[in-house]
Amino acid sequence: MIEENLSMRDIIIILKKRWEVIVGLELSFTILAIVLSFFIIVPTYEARSKIFMGKGDMINSNYNDSDVQMNKNLIKTYAELVQTNDFIEKTIKEYDINITSEEVLKRLTVIPDIDTQILEIKAIGKDKYLVEKITESISSEFVKESKKLIPYNNSIIIENVKLPKDKKNPNEVTNISIGFILGLMFGVLVVIFLENFNNRINTKEKLEKVIDIPVIGSIPQEKIKRRNRGRRLAIENNCNSIQSEAYRQLRNNISYSFSEEGFSIIAIISPEMATGKSIISSNIALAFSEINKNVVIVDCNLRNPSLHKIFNISNMQGLSDVFIGKEKVENVIKEYSKNMSILTCGKVLSNSSEMLGSNIMSEVLECLKNRYDLIILDTASIQNFTDTHLLSTKADGNVFVVKAEKTKIEALVESKKILDKIGAKIIGTVLN
Repeated sequence: MIEENLSMRDIIIILKKRWEVIVGLELSFTILAIVLSFFIIVPTYEARSKIFMGKGDMINSNYNDSDVQMNKNLIKTYAELVQTNDFIEKTIKEYDINITSEEVLKRLTVIPDIDTQILEIKAIGKDKYLVEKITESISSEFVKESKKLIPYNNSIIIENVKLPKDKKNPNEVTNISIGFILGLMFGVLVVIFLENFNNRINTKEKLEKVIDIPVIGSIPQEKIKRRNRGRRLAIENNCNSIQSEAYRQLRNNISYSFSEEGFSIIAIISPEMATGKSIISSNIALAFSEINKNVVIVDCNLRNPSLHKIFNISNMQGLSDVFIGKEKVENVIKEYSKNMSILTCGKVLSNSSEMLGSNIMSEVLECLKNRYDLIILDTASIQNFTDTHLLSTKADGNVFVVKAEKTKIEALVESKKILDKIGAKIIGTVLN
């Protein structure tokens, strides 16, 4: 993994790219919250009453400071009294509550409010009728017991118990909201975590940051029908598509890169296999032929040639026949259209590195330069074979093709080091 600091802009780009993951997790958490709230969590209810601890027969009796202080002290005592086993047992028998004192105490909460001299009694449980009965019974029994303990004190129920209408838990709206928010947060964290440990190139910004070379093209993905997979030539088959315009923009950017010095040989290279390099080479050649450039594309991948399949032409003769002295260059070039020709590989050679680095290859290129405005070299991958190392120095400029979500950062960095070491000129990268 190559260490990099993610800026806020990087994070926004990552979130936009992987929004499906975020939405998926968000929906999953929300659905889980719905299922838990409506089908799994058993509802609980709460019943409560409030008792005022006063003096005399009326709540508004006159008090002096000592009375107030005494009641403040007593209210704590009363709260403890209500939660004793003896008091609960007596209440159970008196009011015919069909559960044990331990079960009552589990459901019971007593809250003394010293400042207001109010004692709050509440019970929570799954049976709303039972919690109502517990709260009402304990409140009534407490009023009677408190008068026995201190006759001159007067305890009055100021808020009567009512049968709970609404559940205390689960709160469906709250749970679903929490599920939605947690899903969103978890989705964002997962995406950022995955990106931080992702050692593959997936955005233009990441590509440019990793090797500090300008991105001169980005080819959008295109769904190819099965019957058309052998010829993915956007420029030719769908000239008004988004992919076609991307190739034309790439063509223009290549031209701008050589605006002052001119160019005649461009090598299309990639760090790894299966990056779509040959398809891009072919479409670049077609794009240049559109502007009346006389173009020849050469299949220099002598180990695994593919141009003949892309253009659906014969590969019986080609570059390998020139290397072994069987044919001249002009005899094996195939004219594809008015401004475009193709030099296929021909027979696969085992000693391709020696051939591509030989004087014969230099002579082939000189011959082609005399006949064409532009030569495009479709090469093998840098990491797998040394063939491209030799060709990259013969080209006026090299275009680096990187496959999104496939090309590894390490392979890309290592390939860049190789090209820098041998002095090959890289004019830019293309994210495919």
